[in-house]
Amino acid sequence: MRPQILIIPPNFLLDRFAQQLSDRFELLCPDDISQARAILEQDETVPMAALYNPLLLSDQETATLARLCKRHGIVPLLFSPDAQLSQAVELANQGSFFRVIGEHATLSALTTALDDAVTHYRLLLPGGNTPDLDPLTRCSSRLHGLERLRQNLVRAHRYGQHLSIIVFDLDGLGRINDGHGFECGDLVLSRLARAMEEQIRTDIDLLCRWGEDDFLLILPETAVRGAARLAQRLHKSLEGLDIGFDREKIRISASFGVTGYAPEYPDHNQDHETMLLLANRCLLQAKAAGGDQVLCCP
Repeated sequence: MRPQILIIPPNFLLDRFAQQLSDRFELLCPDDISQARAILEQDETVPMAALYNPLLLSDQETATLARLCKRHGIVPLLFSPDAQLSQAVELANQGSFFRVIGEHATLSALTTALDDAVTHYRLLLPGGNTPDLDPLTRCSSRLHGLERLRQNLVRAHRYGQHLSIIVFDLDGLGRINDGHGFECGDLVLSRLARAMEEQIRTDIDLLCRWGEDDFLLILPETAVRGAARLAQRLHKSLEGLDIGFDREKIRISASFGVTGYAPEYPDHNQDHETMLLLANRCLLQAKAAGGDQVLCCP
């Protein structure tokens, strides 16, 4: 049985990829919010993810969709035209959207995002399997990393310790997937994770896969200045990382966002949501500036 995906109009991606997506997912496409509510009231309908753009809907429609997603455990994804992308990212950071998908996303990127949303939905089911390891990269999973971040921040508050995080994103994974195939993209992700783990304290630090092509590095007892130096070393190390695939050398780069909690400023970055928000803002600014760089927000 194909996973059901609720798609709220207007959505330009549906016009481009409806046929290809229908081979993998069952697409539920109501004409409006009332029809969406009616679909969800049917016993045989169990959508796992919803793709919509609140910037193109009224406040009332957006609030209704948010309530429906929360009530039914649906994973929301935010679709955005490119002209509204920065506004959409800011909205996603304020809300609980699983991922932002741009207007010109490739079929592979869109399929991966929906697959990840379905996996996330299943992980959150009562009794669902929540493995500690990401099956591809063998680093920690997102859920395990989130729990460890919460635990480490509690410990940092209690004992007056520093705690820093680095969020980094592989530049151009979609281009690699489109040009060389998903097998090459998977190889690049696993090699990237391995290269990062070789340079951290594996008995203290924790690397986890945070999304399709982004990772979170948790650094207990590390001040932001030290985390920034580590991020620079990690960034530099990728220059010499050669990945061979099908007789070709794949060169990669990544963008990094750094922030942290300091006990001398207990009101700054006092919760994990704020830390993740600031680190992701740095990452997005690094990507917007062309990628392949490190930005720090103390």
